[in-house]
Amino acid sequence: MISLLSACATTALEDSWTNPQLAATQVKKVLVLGIAIDEGKRFMFETEMAAALNSHGVQEIAGSNVKALRGKLSKAKVVAALKTMDVDSVVVTRLASYNIEKDYHPGYTEVWVSGVPTIYGYIPTGVHETVHNAYISETTTIFLETSVFDSSDGTLIWSARTKPGSLKTTT
Repeated sequence: MISLLSACATTALEDSWTNPQLAATQVKKVLVLGIAIDEGKRFMFETEMAAALNSHGVQEIAGSNVKALRGKLSKAKVVAALKTMDVDSVVVTRLASYNIEKDYHPGYTEVWVSGVPTIYGYIPTGVHETVHNAYISETTTIFLETSVFDSSDGTLIWSARTKPGSLKTTT
């Protein structure tokens, strides 16, 4: 199962759990579901995750490409769609948590004197200054929970908490 997440090279695995009775389960054809309020973001996530899995030899179907799974997801909707699909597993990813860290960087001024060296010493020719404004940087770190379920009975096969990376902005 860990190889599924290696499809996302910048993702750090925080912790994971494997069902000991199903540890040897081979994932061959999966339905990829992203849990998101915004359907556009869900579509982008599912498409990217499906492409990453596909590049590692796993057959995939992005949930947003299945007509019966468009719109708001529900357990009943997913179970009904699975009855008509030929998949062995369902990969579900959701936003588990996020952390916003703000750092204040105080401003400062650099002052220096320029001059000309002479035989008698250093003759100042000017005073210069550079002002560095204060700013705030904001780093948002997200944590995702990804779970793999057996499509036939809904048994949890594997689950992990990952940190895909951080987004840093400056104001």
